[in-house]
Amino acid sequence: MSESYALSYRITGPERGPLLVFLHGFLGDKSEWDAIASSLANEVRCMTIDLPGHGESPVPAGPWGFVETATAIVSAVDEADAASFSLLGYSMGGRLAQYVASIYAMRIDRLILESASPGLRTQAERDARRTQDEELAQRLETHGLELFLRDWYAQPLFDSLHRVPGRVESLIARRAQGDPTQLASALRSLGTGNMPSLWSDWRNNHIPTLLIAGELDEKYAMLAREMGEQCPVARVATIAGAGHNVHLEAPADYTELVRGFFAER
Repeated sequence: MSESYALSYRITGPERGPLLVFLHGFLGDKSEWDAIASSLANEVRCMTIDLPGHGESPVPAGPWGFVETATAIVSAVDEADAASFSLLGYSMGGRLAQYVASIYAMRIDRLILESASPGLRTQAERDARRTQDEELAQRLETHGLELFLRDWYAQPLFDSLHRVPGRVESLIARRAQGDPTQLASALRSLGTGNMPSLWSDWRNNHIPTLLIAGELDEKYAMLAREMGEQCPVARVATIAGAGHNVHLEAPADYTELVRGFFAER
């Protein structure tokens, strides 16, 4: 990654408030946090970031991955003149948040992870997932983004999104503006198969952590419980009636959880 590479971001909220950095999931962008950031604007300084290949952050020239992206995230924080900060990450952004925390733990005040895991435990699992991610990346490049999005949101993981008429169509229309080549590159570089296992780091985590999962997302609700059992400074919050994308499906409950977490000493 070029030393001059910079991520696109937006900052809202009080200039001297505690900084909370938002990291979106695969196919998203910084705008998906607008409602949450707006609701927190009186208490928290919110930095919403476009991750590489998403929104206004093109993929960098040359080889890149978790290390380089973590460095770029912290560089954005440095531009905001924040000595310490909190991290909130959803799905892919949650994996990245954990990776940043594993390197820059001394600078991080709080960690909020939504529908996220510390990675796959074995090399065999990572190799298999890397193969799956490559197949998905090739489909993006050859079939186009709209068809990919329709297949993506047809996965059982996103069943609960379909409960509100028109919500998935609106989501597809908004995300169809992305660049499939850029997104394919992001999937290859930041996919689960390329993430090192952070389970051992997780057991030694000393950063106060809130783990959020949707009740209807059985896989990630179970992961959140397992993570909570292994880390004494983490607590688990399961949102009734929500699936994988909790902040979209239950924004009011989600915002109150985040607000309450920041209010704790």
